[in-house]
Amino acid sequence: MEGKHEEMLGEVIEIARADYPELPYHNFAHGMDVWNTARQYAKMAGIGGEERFALETAAVLHDVIVIPERTDNELESAMYAADRLPDFGYSIDQTTRVGEIIVATVMPQDPKDLSGRIICDADLGQLGRPDFLKRSENLREEWDKPHNLEWLEGQVAFLEGHKYHTDIARRLRDPGKARNVELVKGLIRNYKKK
Repeated sequence: MEGKHEEMLGEVIEIARADYPELPYHNFAHGMDVWNTARQYAKMAGIGGEERFALETAAVLHDVIVIPERTDNELESAMYAADRLPDFGYSIDQTTRVGEIIVATVMPQDPKDLSGRIICDADLGQLGRPDFLKRSENLREEWDKPHNLEWLEGQVAFLEGHKYHTDIARRLRDPGKARNVELVKGLIRNYKKK
C-alpha cells in the first residue's frame, strides 16, 4: 500500500481501538487478528492497490459494532464505516467498497468476490488454529451460554459444517480444523464419562 493509504489506515486503527466493544470475543484484539490474517491472505493472493486498502480497512472495522443479542452487527459496522471513513479522507467509492466487504461476513457467509472470501476466512481463521478452544470459550462467555454437552456438540457441528472459501485458508487452516474437531470430540467423550 502507498504511504497515504497506510496513514489513513493507521488513523482508522486508532478509532477502532477506542470504539471496539470490550467483549470476551468481539473486541479490538479480534479486529486486529482478522486484519493481520486478511493482510497475509491478500498478499498471498496478489491483491494490491485500492482493493487491498479496502479489504484491510474492512478487516479492521468488520466487528466494531457488536451487540451480542442482535443479528445485524455486520450491517451496523458497515454503517459505522460509512459514517466515519470520510473523516479520514476515504472517498465515497472507497467507503462503499469497505462496506461491501464488511457485509460479506454476515452469517451464514456467502461472499461474492475474492476480498469477501478472504475476510470471511480471516474472520473464522481460529477454527483451524491452536487457540480455537480459548477463542471458543471467549465466544461462549460472550453469548452467556453454559459450558455443557450441548455447547460442545454445537462446536463440533459448526466445525464440521464450515468450509473455508479460499484455497489459501483451506491449505493453512483445514488441517488444524480437523485436529480441533477431534479435540472437541475428545472433550465430549470425557464429558459423557462424568
